[in-house]
Amino acid sequence: SPVAWMSAPLSARGVAGERRSAKAAEGVEKYGGHVPHYRIAGEQHYRVPFKDKSHLVDVRPHDEWTRVPAHRTRTELQAARRAEKIPHASYDIDGDGAVGPTDYFVAKHFCKDKDHRLNTGERERCVDALQNGFLDRFSFGYDQAGPQRQNVVKQIR
Repeated sequence: SPVAWMSAPLSARGVAGERRSAKAAEGVEKYGGHVPHYRIAGEQHYRVPFKDKSHLVDVRPHDEWTRVPAHRTRTELQAARRAEKIPHASYDIDGDGAVGPTDYFVAKHFCKDKDHRLNTGERERCVDALQNGFLDRFSFGYDQAGPQRQNVVKQIR
């Protein structure tokens, strides 16, 4: 009867606390497969307050549904992302204690295994290439001109 399933405390899975399909199937037989139907804002739907979800009892859960997330909170996630943006100390090629833009550019060229750090072999190849004129292939400093350039080129029509 419809009154029996409305009076039982139900969760989105069918019966509160049920996780295994065998227990869920028993719960569906005992209480019915109707669960509360919520709208996106979180309140119960005004027209269809309960939905029959008994057809989903046999669905096997995917691994991504049951895995433990790598970060428990959004703050932890943002802190981890912020920490990933800081380059590893092995990227300090010139040895001044800070990883500058040129250090980062050169180190990224020689980090072959893409683990964002230079191992001993990669660092030796990097230093050898710098001594053999690796940076002569590139030109830097064009971004410093900006809006206050000394020699402004104007297009005259």
